Amino acid sequence: MKSNNRIVVAVISGVTQGLIFATIMALFQYNDESYFNWKQFLFYFLSMGIFTGLISVSKKKNQKK
Repeated sequence: MKSNNRIVVAVISGVTQGLIFATIMALFQYNDESYFNWKQFLFYFLSMGIFTGLISVSKKKNQKK
């Protein structure tokens, strides 16, 4: 059950932080170029979400040791 808890924390953390980062980057891009690029938004969302989710899991793992 503990490993499932880490996975849930990683997914929630990744989705939240990825969405915040992608939204901020989209606002900067919209301010500069006046259009919204879905591909770049999805790239930022997925890459930042996966990265922060993995860091969240490893951080939790290190705290328990």
